[in-house]
Amino acid sequence: MIEDAFRLAYPSHVLMDVDLYGLVYHFYQTDIGIDADNLSKPIWDCLRGILFDDDKRVKMRIAGSLNVGGSDLTVINSSGLSGELTASLLDALDTEEHILYVECGTFTADMIQLNLERDGN
Repeated sequence: MIEDAFRLAYPSHVLMDVDLYGLVYHFYQTDIGIDADNLSKPIWDCLRGILFDDDKRVKMRIAGSLNVGGSDLTVINSSGLSGELTASLLDALDTEEHILYVECGTFTADMIQLNLERDGN
């Protein structure tokens, strides 16, 4: 199913052979007990041969499993997404029980950030 959707969206894609980053966010209304790491690894495994030649190319991985029931969704930084995609995501977060957001792109060293807390401590 992921492969079909990817090939439909990107019919001329060539396997990526550079270092990559990957994001997997699971947004949910009802917790089903899956932790972020256990959710993300199979995603990268199934994209091998579709998006890249080997999931070892994904040098930096970020995964999150986040309960959005009653949360303030306006704090999600979607500034890098198109308006259409942001609207679609926000609509889905309001209406769907589970949303899986997957993103992968070229990794650069300036993506590494230490002390993610923004309070200065």
